Amino acid sequence: MTYNFVTIFNSLYMPQALSLHSSLKKFPISFKLWAICIDNESYQFINKLSDKSIEAIDFSRHENQKLLKLKKERSVAEYCWTITPIAPKIIFKIDKKMKSVTYVDADMFFLKNPRNLINKFLKSNKQILFTNHDFNSKDRFKEKIFGKFCVQFMTFKKNGSEKIRSIWEKKCLNWCFAIPDRGKMGDQKYLDNIYKNFKKQIFVAPNQLFSATWNYEKVNYEKIIAWHFHGFKIVNKRLFIMHHLKFLPKKIKEKIYIPYMSTINRFIKKTMFNKSQFTNKSIYSIVKNEIKFKLIEFGVFKKDRYWKIINKNS
Repeated sequence: MTYNFVTIFNSLYMPQALSLHSSLKKFPISFKLWAICIDNESYQFINKLSDKSIEAIDFSRHENQKLLKLKKERSVAEYCWTITPIAPKIIFKIDKKMKSVTYVDADMFFLKNPRNLINKFLKSNKQILFTNHDFNSKDRFKEKIFGKFCVQFMTFKKNGSEKIRSIWEKKCLNWCFAIPDRGKMGDQKYLDNIYKNFKKQIFVAPNQLFSATWNYEKVNYEKIIAWHFHGFKIVNKRLFIMHHLKFLPKKIKEKIYIPYMSTINRFIKKTMFNKSQFTNKSIYSIVKNEIKFKLIEFGVFKKDRYWKIINKNS
């Protein structure tokens, strides 16, 4: 059996995407990673790789007028979130014999083979697999902002998931921004209500299988399948910014971060050239983004007031 995965990225995030692909290759698993490339440079690079386990998809061939309009109105990250629900539909259309596909964020890194979890889901009578954020005890308030579930790893069965997937797609096309607004946040917060409405059709993966900075207190080295490197940014070939790194235990840094850094460094040399994952040129812009997310995390984000303060000298 071949396990199908799909991820979304642009040329700036090729090091992460290739590290994701590399992490899957460590295990005895027959798989294909479908790489939805949202710019031509990433498509050309992936398309030239002589590796049958990764296949490039030029997303421009799937964009319509509505998507092109949204692309201008939303940031790169917001646009990727917007099209995440569309990804499974594209893969099922390309390969009509495929029975399931797993969406994976490009900044995920596998530490164990995900095959057993996927098999367990496929044998169930459920249609879509969700994963919990499972926030640290001190961060449980974030669930109200970012949602109970994390988009990071979601498996879709071709037969049975389309109704839920299409509802999610419509919601993301209508609104998908990196700002909490009346119970919405990106593509992710929608999953809370989707679960409430379709609970019998959704398989929720056990906790402790997927870890990140938001649940590092609960890391179980025997169970963990993947680490989500949320907040990992490449400034240049020698400088990385890693979200909350200083708070992580030494064991996590040694067992998870150092292997990832080693892997990603190989692909930086091959793909990044002199690029930065910060599209804004000034350090002020970096600090501005950090301030924004700190305000969101602590629940004091005031949209209008915030933008007046932050953009005053932009």
